[in-house]
Amino acid sequence: MPDDMNRYFLLATIGFGVSSASVAETVDFSRDIKPLLAQHCWKCHGPDESSREADLRLDVLSSATADRGGYAVLVPGVAAESTILDRVRAHDEGERMPPAEAGRALNEEEIRTLEAWINAGATFQQHWSFEPIRHPVPPLVADAGWSRNAIDRFVFARLSKLGFAPSASAERATLIRRLYLDLLGLLPSPEAVASFQHDKSSDAYESLVDSLLTNPHFGERWGRYWLDQARYADSNGYTIDGPRVMWPYRNWVIDAFNRDQPFDMFTTQQLAGDLSPSPTLPELVATGFHRNTLINTEGGVKADQFRDEQVKDRVDTTGVVWMGLTVGCAKCHSHKYDPIQQDEYYALYAFFNSTQDNNSVEPIELVAEAESRQRWRDLRRRIQELKERIDEATPKLATDGDESAESKELQKWKSELGSLESARDELEDGYPLAMVLRELRQARQTHVQVRGDFLRPEALVTAGTPQALPTMLPSKEYDRRFFANWLMDKDHPLTARARVNRVWMRLWGRGLVETENDFGVQGSLPSHPLLLDWLA
Repeated sequence: MPDDMNRYFLLATIGFGVSSASVAETVDFSRDIKPLLAQHCWKCHGPDESSREADLRLDVLSSATADRGGYAVLVPGVAAESTILDRVRAHDEGERMPPAEAGRALNEEEIRTLEAWINAGATFQQHWSFEPIRHPVPPLVADAGWSRNAIDRFVFARLSKLGFAPSASAERATLIRRLYLDLLGLLPSPEAVASFQHDKSSDAYESLVDSLLTNPHFGERWGRYWLDQARYADSNGYTIDGPRVMWPYRNWVIDAFNRDQPFDMFTTQQLAGDLSPSPTLPELVATGFHRNTLINTEGGVKADQFRDEQVKDRVDTTGVVWMGLTVGCAKCHSHKYDPIQQDEYYALYAFFNSTQDNNSVEPIELVAEAESRQRWRDLRRRIQELKERIDEATPKLATDGDESAESKELQKWKSELGSLESARDELEDGYPLAMVLRELRQARQTHVQVRGDFLRPEALVTAGTPQALPTMLPSKEYDRRFFANWLMDKDHPLTARARVNRVWMRLWGRGLVETENDFGVQGSLPSHPLLLDWLA
Protein backbone atom coordinates (compact mmCIF):
# COMPACT_ATOMS: atom_id res chain seq x y z
CA MET A 1 0.00 0.00 0.00
CA PRO A 2 1.41 3.49 -0.79
CA ASP A 3 2.47 5.85 1.95
CA ASP A 4 0.59 8.82 0.53
CA MET A 5 -3.18 8.48 0.43
CA ASN A 6 -3.35 12.08 -0.75
CA ARG A 7 -2.31 10.89 -4.20
CA TYR A 8 -5.54 8.94 -4.50
CA PHE A 9 -7.58 11.81 -3.13
CA LEU A 10 -6.08 14.07 -5.77
CA LEU A 11 -7.26 11.65 -8.43
CA ALA A 12 -10.77 11.48 -7.03
CA THR A 13 -11.24 15.24 -6.68
CA ILE A 14 -9.33 16.98 -9.47
CA GLY A 15 -9.82 14.11 -11.92
CA PHE A 16 -13.60 14.11 -11.59
CA GLY A 17 -14.01 17.80 -12.26
CA VAL A 18 -11.77 17.93 -15.30
CA SER A 19 -13.02 14.74 -16.95
CA SER A 20 -16.68 15.79 -16.81
CA ALA A 21 -15.92 19.15 -18.39
CA SER A 22 -13.65 17.99 -21.19
CA VAL A 23 -15.09 17.36 -24.66
CA ALA A 24 -13.39 15.04 -27.11
CA GLU A 25 -12.89 16.05 -30.73
CA THR A 26 -15.01 13.12 -31.92
CA VAL A 27 -18.53 12.36 -30.78
CA ASP A 28 -18.77 9.36 -28.45
CA PHE A 29 -22.04 7.43 -28.42
CA SER A 30 -21.97 6.47 -24.73
CA ARG A 31 -20.86 9.89 -23.55
CA ASP A 32 -22.66 12.23 -25.94
CA ILE A 33 -25.51 10.51 -27.78
CA LYS A 34 -27.02 7.88 -25.50
CA PRO A 35 -27.75 10.34 -22.64
CA LEU A 36 -29.31 12.73 -25.17
CA LEU A 37 -31.56 10.06 -26.68
CA ALA A 38 -32.45 8.67 -23.25
CA GLN A 39 -33.48 12.05 -21.91
CA HIS A 40 -35.40 13.31 -24.94
CA CYS A 41 -36.53 10.29 -26.96
CA TRP A 42 -36.68 6.97 -25.13
CA LYS A 43 -39.78 7.73 -23.08
CA CYS A 44 -41.83 7.22 -26.26
CA HIS A 45 -39.28 5.43 -28.47
CA GLY A 46 -37.35 3.25 -26.07
CA PRO A 47 -37.38 -0.16 -24.33
CA ASP A 48 -40.87 0.12 -22.77
CA GLU A 49 -43.30 -1.37 -25.28
CA SER A 50 -46.36 -0.14 -23.36
CA SER A 51 -45.55 3.54 -24.03
CA ARG A 52 -43.85 3.17 -27.42
CA GLU A 53 -45.12 5.44 -30.19
CA ALA A 54 -45.09 4.90 -33.97
CA ASP A 55 -43.53 1.43 -33.51
CA LEU A 56 -40.16 3.21 -33.40
CA ARG A 57 -37.23 2.41 -31.12
CA LEU A 58 -34.32 4.81 -30.94
CA ASP A 59 -32.38 2.51 -28.64
CA VAL A 60 -32.05 -0.21 -31.30
CA LEU A 61 -30.15 0.38 -34.55
CA SER A 62 -32.32 -1.89 -36.69
CA SER A 63 -35.49 0.00 -35.77
CA ALA A 64 -33.94 3.46 -36.03
CA THR A 65 -32.55 2.74 -39.52
CA ALA A 66 -35.50 0.73 -40.86
CA ASP A 67 -37.18 1.74 -44.14
CA ARG A 68 -40.39 3.52 -43.16
CA GLY A 69 -41.92 3.83 -46.62
CA GLY A 70 -39.19 5.59 -48.56
CA TYR A 71 -37.41 7.29 -45.67
CA ALA A 72 -35.55 6.38 -42.50
CA VAL A 73 -35.27 8.11 -39.16
CA LEU A 74 -31.51 7.47 -39.20
CA VAL A 75 -29.40 7.07 -42.30
CA PRO A 76 -25.89 6.27 -41.04
CA GLY A 77 -23.32 8.53 -42.67
CA VAL A 78 -25.92 10.84 -44.24
CA ALA A 79 -27.41 13.27 -41.76
CA ALA A 80 -29.17 15.22 -44.53
CA GLU A 81 -31.40 12.19 -45.28
CA SER A 82 -32.13 11.37 -41.62
CA THR A 83 -35.62 12.58 -40.75
CA ILE A 84 -34.80 12.74 -37.04
CA LEU A 85 -32.98 16.02 -37.73
CA ASP A 86 -35.97 17.43 -39.59
CA ARG A 87 -38.18 16.62 -36.61
CA VAL A 88 -35.92 18.06 -33.89
CA ARG A 89 -35.45 21.26 -35.94
CA ALA A 90 -39.08 21.69 -36.98
CA HIS A 91 -40.69 25.05 -36.16
CA ASP A 92 -44.21 23.63 -36.33
CA GLU A 93 -45.06 22.37 -32.82
CA GLY A 94 -47.11 19.60 -34.38
CA GLU A 95 -44.02 18.29 -36.16
CA ARG A 96 -41.23 19.04 -33.69
CA MET A 97 -39.78 16.25 -31.54
CA PRO A 98 -39.82 15.85 -28.69
CA PRO A 99 -43.34 17.31 -28.43
CA ALA A 100 -43.83 20.37 -26.25
CA GLU A 101 -45.61 18.41 -23.51
CA ALA A 102 -42.64 16.02 -23.23
CA GLY A 103 -40.33 18.72 -21.93
CA ARG A 104 -37.37 20.71 -23.18
CA ALA A 105 -36.52 20.64 -26.88
CA LEU A 106 -32.97 19.95 -28.03
CA ASN A 107 -30.77 23.02 -28.20
CA GLU A 108 -28.64 23.81 -31.23
CA GLU A 109 -25.45 22.39 -29.72
CA GLU A 110 -27.18 19.07 -29.02
CA ILE A 111 -28.58 18.98 -32.54
CA ARG A 112 -25.13 19.59 -34.02
CA THR A 113 -23.75 16.77 -31.85
CA LEU A 114 -26.49 14.46 -33.12
CA GLU A 115 -25.77 15.50 -36.70
CA ALA A 116 -22.04 14.87 -36.32
CA TRP A 117 -22.72 11.42 -34.90
CA ILE A 118 -24.99 10.48 -37.82
CA ASN A 119 -22.44 11.73 -40.37
CA ALA A 120 -19.76 9.69 -38.61
CA GLY A 121 -21.80 6.50 -39.16
CA ALA A 122 -24.37 6.56 -36.32
CA THR A 123 -22.64 3.71 -34.48
CA PHE A 124 -24.61 2.23 -31.56
CA GLN A 125 -22.80 0.74 -28.57
CA GLN A 126 -24.02 -1.38 -25.70
CA HIS A 127 -24.16 0.56 -22.44
CA TRP A 128 -20.72 0.51 -20.82
CA SER A 129 -21.73 -1.32 -17.63
CA PHE A 130 -23.17 -4.27 -19.57
CA GLU A 131 -19.92 -4.75 -21.48
CA PRO A 132 -17.57 -7.48 -20.17
CA ILE A 133 -15.05 -6.34 -17.59
CA ARG A 134 -11.77 -5.63 -19.31
CA HIS A 135 -8.36 -6.60 -17.95
CA PRO A 136 -6.33 -3.45 -18.63
CA VAL A 137 -2.58 -3.43 -18.17
CA PRO A 138 -1.49 -0.62 -15.81
CA PRO A 139 -0.01 2.13 -17.98
CA LEU A 140 3.67 2.85 -18.26
CA VAL A 141 4.52 6.19 -16.69
CA ALA A 142 7.40 8.61 -17.01
CA ASP A 143 8.19 8.76 -13.31
CA ALA A 144 8.19 5.09 -12.34
CA GLY A 145 9.76 5.92 -8.99
CA TRP A 146 6.65 7.79 -7.84
CA SER A 147 4.38 4.79 -8.43
CA ARG A 148 4.48 2.07 -5.81
CA ASN A 149 1.71 -0.09 -7.24
CA ALA A 150 -0.63 -0.43 -10.19
CA ILE A 151 -3.20 2.06 -8.87
CA ASP A 152 -0.45 4.68 -8.61
CA ARG A 153 0.34 4.13 -12.28
CA PHE A 154 -3.26 4.72 -13.31
CA VAL A 155 -3.27 7.84 -11.15
CA PHE A 156 -0.02 9.21 -12.51
CA ALA A 157 -1.01 8.56 -16.14
CA ARG A 158 -4.26 10.43 -15.66
CA LEU A 159 -2.63 13.36 -13.89
CA SER A 160 0.04 13.59 -16.60
CA LYS A 161 -2.61 13.65 -19.30
CA LEU A 162 -4.36 16.51 -17.53
CA GLY A 163 -1.11 18.39 -17.03
CA PHE A 164 -0.96 17.98 -13.26
CA ALA A 165 1.89 16.83 -11.07
CA PRO A 166 1.30 14.72 -7.96
CA SER A 167 1.07 16.59 -4.69
CA ALA A 168 3.77 16.21 -2.09
CA SER A 169 3.54 13.38 0.42
CA ALA A 170 1.40 14.16 3.43
CA GLU A 171 2.94 14.40 6.88
CA ARG A 172 2.74 11.27 9.00
CA ALA A 173 0.38 12.88 11.49
CA THR A 174 -2.02 13.50 8.60
CA LEU A 175 -1.60 10.00 7.20
CA ILE A 176 -2.38 8.22 10.47
CA ARG A 177 -5.40 10.43 11.03
CA ARG A 178 -6.74 9.58 7.56
CA LEU A 179 -6.15 5.87 8.10
CA TYR A 180 -7.88 5.80 11.48
CA LEU A 181 -10.90 7.72 10.22
CA ASP A 182 -11.20 5.69 7.00
CA LEU A 183 -10.73 2.26 8.52
CA LEU A 184 -12.02 2.64 12.10
CA GLY A 185 -14.04 5.84 12.14
CA LEU A 186 -12.02 6.92 15.18
CA LEU A 187 -9.18 9.36 15.79
CA PRO A 188 -5.77 7.98 16.73
CA SER A 189 -4.50 8.53 20.23
CA PRO A 190 -1.60 10.98 20.73
CA GLU A 191 0.56 7.98 21.62
CA ALA A 192 -0.30 6.21 18.36
CA VAL A 193 0.54 9.34 16.36
CA ALA A 194 3.88 9.75 18.12
CA SER A 195 4.75 6.09 17.60
CA PHE A 196 4.01 6.30 13.86
CA GLN A 197 5.96 9.53 13.49
CA HIS A 198 9.05 7.98 15.06
CA ASP A 199 8.82 4.62 13.27
CA LYS A 200 11.79 4.60 10.86
CA SER A 201 11.10 1.19 9.32
CA SER A 202 10.55 1.05 5.55
CA ASP A 203 7.16 -0.65 5.98
CA ALA A 204 5.80 1.59 8.75
CA TYR A 205 2.74 2.56 6.72
CA GLU A 206 1.95 -1.01 5.66
CA SER A 207 2.34 -2.24 9.24
CA LEU A 208 -0.05 0.43 10.49
CA VAL A 209 -2.62 -0.54 7.86
CA ASP A 210 -2.34 -4.22 8.81
CA SER A 211 -2.82 -3.43 12.49
CA LEU A 212 -5.92 -1.35 11.80
CA LEU A 213 -7.44 -4.04 9.58
CA THR A 214 -7.21 -6.46 12.52
CA ASN A 215 -8.79 -3.96 14.93
CA PRO A 216 -12.36 -5.00 15.93
CA HIS A 217 -13.55 -1.45 15.19
CA PHE A 218 -12.79 -2.05 11.49
CA GLY A 219 -15.78 -4.38 11.19
CA GLU A 220 -17.97 -1.88 13.02
CA ARG A 221 -16.94 0.95 10.70
CA TRP A 222 -17.23 -0.90 7.40
CA GLY A 223 -20.10 -3.10 8.54
CA ARG A 224 -22.12 0.05 9.13
CA TYR A 225 -21.88 0.95 5.44
CA TRP A 226 -23.18 -2.48 4.49
CA LEU A 227 -26.00 -2.27 7.06
CA ASP A 228 -27.12 0.96 5.38
CA GLN A 229 -27.40 -0.94 2.10
CA ALA A 230 -29.22 -3.78 3.90
CA ARG A 231 -31.80 -1.18 5.18
CA TYR A 232 -30.99 -2.37 8.70
CA ALA A 233 -33.49 -1.43 11.43
CA ASP A 234 -34.33 -2.54 14.95
CA SER A 235 -38.04 -1.88 14.46
CA ASN A 236 -40.75 -3.09 12.07
CA GLY A 237 -41.69 0.22 10.48
CA TYR A 238 -45.09 1.62 9.52
CA THR A 239 -47.24 3.45 12.10
CA ILE A 240 -46.78 1.14 15.08
CA ASP A 241 -43.06 0.64 14.36
CA GLY A 242 -42.72 -1.98 17.09
CA PRO A 243 -39.31 -3.37 18.09
CA ARG A 244 -37.74 -6.37 16.40
CA VAL A 245 -34.68 -8.46 17.20
CA MET A 246 -32.33 -7.90 14.29
CA TRP A 247 -29.01 -7.35 16.05
CA PRO A 248 -27.77 -10.94 15.54
CA TYR A 249 -27.62 -10.12 11.81
CA ARG A 250 -25.81 -6.86 12.58
CA ASN A 251 -23.22 -8.76 14.61
CA TRP A 252 -22.83 -11.30 11.80
CA VAL A 253 -22.01 -8.49 9.36
CA ILE A 254 -19.43 -6.97 11.70
CA ASP A 255 -17.83 -10.36 12.24
CA ALA A 256 -17.77 -11.07 8.49
CA PHE A 257 -15.81 -7.87 7.85
CA ASN A 258 -13.41 -8.57 10.69
CA ARG A 259 -12.80 -12.09 9.36
CA ASP A 260 -12.27 -10.70 5.84
CA GLN A 261 -14.87 -13.11 4.52
CA PRO A 262 -14.64 -13.47 0.71
CA PHE A 263 -17.34 -11.48 -1.05
CA ASP A 264 -18.80 -14.52 -2.82
CA MET A 265 -19.41 -16.26 0.52
CA PHE A 266 -20.64 -12.98 2.01
CA THR A 267 -23.16 -12.74 -0.83
CA THR A 268 -24.32 -16.36 -0.94
CA GLN A 269 -24.87 -16.64 2.80
CA GLN A 270 -26.98 -13.47 2.94
CA LEU A 271 -29.13 -14.29 -0.08
CA ALA A 272 -29.39 -18.05 0.43
CA GLY A 273 -27.64 -19.27 3.58
CA ASP A 274 -30.70 -21.32 4.49
CA LEU A 275 -30.38 -23.26 1.23
CA SER A 276 -26.93 -24.65 2.03
CA PRO A 277 -26.94 -28.48 2.18
CA SER A 278 -26.56 -28.36 5.99
CA PRO A 279 -26.98 -24.71 7.00
CA THR A 280 -25.03 -23.59 10.03
CA LEU A 281 -26.35 -21.06 12.55
CA PRO A 282 -24.20 -18.23 11.07
CA GLU A 283 -25.52 -19.03 7.58
CA LEU A 284 -29.10 -18.81 8.85
CA VAL A 285 -28.46 -15.57 10.73
CA ALA A 286 -26.86 -14.13 7.56
CA THR A 287 -30.22 -14.36 5.74
CA GLY A 288 -31.36 -11.54 7.99
CA PHE A 289 -30.27 -9.30 5.10
CA HIS A 290 -33.68 -9.79 3.51
CA ARG A 291 -35.57 -9.90 6.81
CA ASN A 292 -34.92 -6.17 7.14
CA THR A 293 -38.08 -5.54 5.14
CA LEU A 294 -40.96 -3.69 6.80
CA ILE A 295 -43.61 -5.64 8.74
CA ASN A 296 -47.06 -4.09 9.15
CA THR A 297 -48.55 -5.07 12.52
CA GLU A 298 -51.55 -2.75 12.32
CA GLY A 299 -55.00 -4.27 12.72
CA GLY A 300 -56.87 -5.37 9.60
CA VAL A 301 -53.85 -5.53 7.27
CA LYS A 302 -53.83 -7.98 4.38
CA ALA A 303 -50.83 -10.25 4.87
CA ASP A 304 -50.63 -11.15 1.17
CA GLN A 305 -50.46 -7.50 0.15
CA PHE A 306 -47.57 -6.73 2.46
CA ARG A 307 -45.81 -10.00 1.61
CA ASP A 308 -45.90 -8.90 -2.03
CA GLU A 309 -44.40 -5.55 -1.03
CA GLN A 310 -41.67 -7.36 0.90
CA VAL A 311 -40.76 -9.51 -2.11
CA LYS A 312 -40.61 -6.45 -4.36
CA ASP A 313 -38.41 -4.70 -1.84
CA ARG A 314 -36.05 -7.68 -1.89
CA VAL A 315 -35.83 -7.65 -5.67
CA ASP A 316 -35.28 -3.89 -5.81
CA THR A 317 -32.68 -3.91 -3.03
CA THR A 318 -30.75 -6.84 -4.50
CA GLY A 319 -30.65 -5.11 -7.88
CA VAL A 320 -29.31 -1.86 -6.46
CA VAL A 321 -26.87 -3.31 -3.90
CA TRP A 322 -25.23 -6.01 -6.03
CA MET A 323 -25.65 -4.67 -9.57
CA GLY A 324 -26.20 -0.94 -9.24
CA LEU A 325 -29.37 -1.29 -11.32
CA THR A 326 -32.74 0.33 -10.71
CA VAL A 327 -34.62 -2.88 -11.51
CA GLY A 328 -37.59 -1.63 -9.47
CA CYS A 329 -38.50 0.69 -12.35
CA ALA A 330 -39.70 -2.41 -14.24
CA LYS A 331 -42.31 -3.64 -11.75
CA CYS A 332 -45.17 -1.68 -13.37
CA HIS A 333 -43.86 -1.53 -16.95
CA SER A 334 -40.67 -2.32 -18.80
CA HIS A 335 -37.76 -0.08 -17.79
CA LYS A 336 -37.85 3.09 -19.86
CA TYR A 337 -34.07 3.39 -20.06
CA ASP A 338 -32.31 0.15 -19.15
CA PRO A 339 -32.73 -3.26 -20.87
CA ILE A 340 -35.03 -4.79 -18.24
CA GLN A 341 -38.43 -5.94 -19.41
CA GLN A 342 -41.39 -6.19 -17.03
CA ASP A 343 -41.56 -9.99 -17.35
CA GLU A 344 -37.83 -10.11 -16.49
CA TYR A 345 -38.54 -8.18 -13.29
CA TYR A 346 -41.04 -10.83 -12.23
CA ALA A 347 -38.60 -13.57 -13.23
CA LEU A 348 -36.29 -12.03 -10.60
CA TYR A 349 -39.26 -11.77 -8.24
CA ALA A 350 -39.75 -15.54 -8.59
CA PHE A 351 -36.39 -16.19 -6.88
CA PHE A 352 -37.71 -14.54 -3.69
CA ASN A 353 -41.38 -15.47 -3.91
CA SER A 354 -41.36 -18.75 -1.98
CA THR A 355 -40.03 -17.84 1.45
CA GLN A 356 -42.09 -18.77 4.51
CA ASP A 357 -42.40 -15.27 6.00
CA ASN A 358 -45.74 -13.63 5.29
CA ASN A 359 -45.63 -10.10 6.74
CA SER A 360 -44.52 -11.90 9.90
CA VAL A 361 -41.67 -12.20 12.38
CA GLU A 362 -41.52 -15.96 11.74
CA PRO A 363 -39.50 -17.87 10.71
CA ILE A 364 -37.01 -17.40 13.53
CA GLU A 365 -33.97 -19.25 14.86
CA LEU A 366 -32.64 -19.47 18.41
CA VAL A 367 -29.12 -18.05 18.52
CA ALA A 368 -27.60 -20.60 20.88
CA GLU A 369 -25.31 -23.63 20.97
CA ALA A 370 -26.40 -26.69 18.98
CA GLU A 371 -27.87 -28.62 21.95
CA SER A 372 -30.13 -25.77 23.06
CA ARG A 373 -31.20 -25.05 19.48
CA GLN A 374 -32.20 -28.69 18.96
CA ARG A 375 -34.16 -28.74 22.22
CA TRP A 376 -35.91 -25.52 21.24
CA ARG A 377 -36.85 -26.94 17.85
CA ASP A 378 -38.16 -30.16 19.45
CA LEU A 379 -40.22 -28.14 21.90
CA ARG A 380 -41.74 -26.01 19.14
CA ARG A 381 -42.54 -29.09 17.09
CA ARG A 382 -44.28 -30.84 20.00
CA ILE A 383 -46.14 -27.66 20.98
CA GLN A 384 -47.50 -27.35 17.45
CA GLU A 385 -48.61 -31.00 17.46
CA LEU A 386 -50.43 -30.58 20.78
CA LYS A 387 -52.16 -27.40 19.65
CA GLU A 388 -53.46 -29.15 16.56
CA ARG A 389 -54.74 -32.09 18.63
CA ILE A 390 -56.43 -29.81 21.14
CA ASP A 391 -58.02 -27.68 18.41
CA GLU A 392 -59.37 -30.81 16.74
CA ALA A 393 -60.70 -32.44 19.92
CA THR A 394 -62.18 -29.43 21.76
CA PRO A 395 -65.25 -28.79 19.54
CA LYS A 396 -66.26 -32.47 19.64
CA LEU A 397 -66.04 -32.70 23.41
CA ALA A 398 -67.89 -29.42 23.85
CA THR A 399 -70.75 -30.76 21.73
CA ASP A 400 -70.98 -34.18 23.34
CA GLY A 401 -70.41 -33.00 26.90
CA ASP A 402 -68.21 -36.04 27.19
CA GLU A 403 -66.55 -36.69 30.53
CA SER A 404 -64.93 -39.86 29.25
CA ALA A 405 -61.35 -40.86 28.76
CA GLU A 406 -61.17 -38.54 25.75
CA SER A 407 -61.82 -35.57 28.00
CA LYS A 408 -59.12 -36.69 30.41
CA GLU A 409 -56.75 -37.08 27.47
CA LEU A 410 -57.52 -33.50 26.44
CA GLN A 411 -56.69 -32.22 29.93
CA LYS A 412 -53.46 -34.18 29.80
CA TRP A 413 -52.52 -32.55 26.49
CA LYS A 414 -53.29 -29.09 27.85
CA SER A 415 -51.15 -29.73 30.93
CA GLU A 416 -48.28 -30.94 28.79
CA LEU A 417 -48.70 -27.95 26.50
CA GLY A 418 -48.36 -25.55 29.41
CA SER A 419 -45.18 -27.23 30.63
CA LEU A 420 -43.64 -27.25 27.16
CA GLU A 421 -44.47 -23.61 26.55
CA SER A 422 -42.82 -22.69 29.87
CA ALA A 423 -39.68 -24.60 28.85
CA ARG A 424 -39.67 -22.90 25.45
CA ASP A 425 -40.16 -19.47 27.01
CA GLU A 426 -37.28 -20.11 29.40
CA LEU A 427 -34.98 -20.88 26.47
CA GLU A 428 -36.15 -17.82 24.53
CA ASP A 429 -35.58 -15.62 27.58
CA GLY A 430 -31.98 -16.80 27.73
CA TYR A 431 -31.09 -16.51 24.04
CA PRO A 432 -31.95 -14.07 21.22
CA LEU A 433 -34.26 -15.08 18.37
CA ALA A 434 -32.97 -14.17 14.92
CA MET A 435 -35.34 -13.48 12.03
CA VAL A 436 -34.24 -15.70 9.13
CA LEU A 437 -35.30 -16.83 5.67
CA ARG A 438 -36.67 -20.30 5.01
CA GLU A 439 -38.10 -21.73 1.81
CA LEU A 440 -41.56 -23.25 1.45
CA ARG A 441 -41.74 -26.93 0.58
CA GLN A 442 -43.91 -26.09 -2.41
CA ALA A 443 -42.90 -23.04 -4.46
CA ARG A 444 -45.45 -20.33 -5.15
CA GLN A 445 -46.39 -19.50 -8.71
CA THR A 446 -45.24 -16.12 -10.00
CA HIS A 447 -47.14 -13.97 -12.46
CA VAL A 448 -46.45 -10.68 -14.19
CA GLN A 449 -48.55 -8.09 -12.37
CA VAL A 450 -50.54 -5.58 -14.42
CA ARG A 451 -49.16 -2.16 -13.46
CA GLY A 452 -47.50 -3.78 -10.46
CA ASP A 453 -50.83 -4.71 -8.84
CA PHE A 454 -50.64 -8.11 -7.10
CA LEU A 455 -54.43 -8.46 -7.45
CA ARG A 456 -54.12 -8.37 -11.26
CA PRO A 457 -51.93 -11.36 -12.18
CA GLU A 458 -51.19 -11.92 -15.85
CA ALA A 459 -48.70 -14.23 -17.59
CA LEU A 460 -47.04 -16.99 -15.57
CA VAL A 461 -43.24 -16.64 -15.32
CA THR A 462 -40.45 -18.77 -13.89
CA ALA A 463 -37.26 -17.68 -12.14
CA GLY A 464 -34.73 -16.16 -14.52
CA THR A 465 -32.37 -13.26 -15.18
CA PRO A 466 -32.43 -10.37 -17.70
CA GLN A 467 -31.35 -11.26 -21.23
CA ALA A 468 -28.99 -8.28 -21.34
CA LEU A 469 -26.82 -9.95 -18.68
CA PRO A 470 -24.87 -13.25 -18.83
CA THR A 471 -26.98 -16.33 -19.46
CA MET A 472 -27.69 -18.61 -16.51
CA LEU A 473 -26.00 -21.98 -16.66
CA PRO A 474 -28.33 -25.02 -16.53
CA SER A 475 -29.25 -26.09 -13.02
CA LYS A 476 -31.55 -28.55 -11.26
CA GLU A 477 -32.70 -25.81 -8.88
CA TYR A 478 -33.33 -22.22 -9.99
CA ASP A 479 -33.48 -20.91 -6.43
CA ARG A 480 -31.92 -18.12 -4.39
CA ARG A 481 -28.63 -20.00 -4.06
CA PHE A 482 -28.46 -20.36 -7.83
CA PHE A 483 -29.20 -16.64 -8.18
CA ALA A 484 -26.44 -15.71 -5.71
CA ASN A 485 -23.95 -17.84 -7.66
CA TRP A 486 -25.07 -16.12 -10.87
CA LEU A 487 -24.33 -12.72 -9.31
CA MET A 488 -20.85 -13.98 -8.40
CA ASP A 489 -20.10 -15.43 -11.84
CA LYS A 490 -16.77 -14.18 -13.17
CA ASP A 491 -18.46 -13.05 -16.39
CA HIS A 492 -21.07 -10.90 -14.65
CA PRO A 493 -20.26 -7.33 -15.71
CA LEU A 494 -21.93 -5.47 -12.84
CA THR A 495 -21.32 -7.11 -9.46
CA ALA A 496 -17.58 -6.51 -9.11
CA ARG A 497 -17.77 -3.03 -10.62
CA ALA A 498 -20.56 -2.00 -8.25
CA ARG A 499 -18.71 -3.35 -5.21
CA VAL A 500 -15.29 -1.80 -5.85
CA ASN A 501 -16.96 1.48 -6.76
CA ARG A 502 -18.64 1.60 -3.36
CA VAL A 503 -15.36 0.87 -1.57
CA TRP A 504 -13.69 3.66 -3.54
CA MET A 505 -16.59 5.99 -2.75
CA ARG A 506 -16.30 5.32 0.99
CA LEU A 507 -12.59 6.12 0.91
CA TRP A 508 -12.70 9.22 -1.30
CA GLY A 509 -16.21 10.57 -0.85
CA ARG A 510 -17.17 10.02 -4.49
CA GLY A 511 -17.20 6.87 -6.57
CA LEU A 512 -15.47 6.32 -9.88
CA VAL A 513 -19.12 6.12 -10.96
CA GLU A 514 -20.71 8.99 -9.07
CA THR A 515 -24.20 7.46 -9.10
CA GLU A 516 -23.31 4.45 -6.96
CA ASN A 517 -26.87 3.05 -7.08
CA ASP A 518 -27.37 3.51 -10.82
CA PHE A 519 -25.00 1.97 -13.33
CA GLY A 520 -27.74 2.24 -15.96
CA VAL A 521 -28.25 4.69 -18.81
CA GLN A 522 -29.47 7.47 -16.50
CA GLY A 523 -26.44 7.11 -14.23
CA SER A 524 -23.05 8.79 -14.50
CA LEU A 525 -20.32 7.49 -16.77
CA PRO A 526 -17.19 6.24 -14.98
CA SER A 527 -14.63 8.99 -14.61
CA HIS A 528 -11.78 6.45 -14.83
CA PRO A 529 -13.14 3.40 -16.68
CA LEU A 530 -9.84 1.52 -16.99
CA LEU A 531 -9.06 1.92 -13.30
CA LEU A 532 -12.59 0.78 -12.42
CA ASP A 533 -12.20 -2.37 -14.51
CA TRP A 534 -8.71 -3.07 -13.16
CA LEU A 535 -10.06 -2.91 -9.61
CA ALA A 536 -13.07 -5.05 -10.55
